[in-house]
Amino acid sequence: MVTFAQAQERAEEWINGDVPGYQHREVRVREFELGFVVWAEDRVEGPRSDGGVQRLVIARDSGEATLWPGLPVGEVIRRYEEEYGRTDTAPAPEPAPPPARVDLNQTSFLLTPPEWLQEAADKLGIPDQRSGSGADASDGAGSVSYT
Repeated sequence: MVTFAQAQERAEEWINGDVPGYQHREVRVREFELGFVVWAEDRVEGPRSDGGVQRLVIARDSGEATLWPGLPVGEVIRRYEEEYGRTDTAPAPEPAPPPARVDLNQTSFLLTPPEWLQEAADKLGIPDQRSGSGADASDGAGSVSYT
């Protein structure tokens, strides 16, 4: 997390770090929700610069610095928020949890009727339609015919 003081120090280094003292420019820092916009202005009594109208944006959360063209500061902030997102927007919904794993063994009872069901069918006189109908219902073997 970058503080205003840290942004000011970085701005001073970026603008005046490699120039002699008599050529130093005035450092400006404007704070906004996502970070800080940094730019330089010529001093009234100092020498005039012939360019260098770039803006530096320092991200508040990561400290990452990005260069922007010499647009008005409000426009730089607007474009930065468009590019890197506003903090007041609703957070992205969390991804749905992966579907629960289906255990195929849970449905194996459908392949062979339970013993109580077969006994009830026998009492009602419903014939055993499994192949090998002479097989004992309690052995759990056999297959179901869907004809």
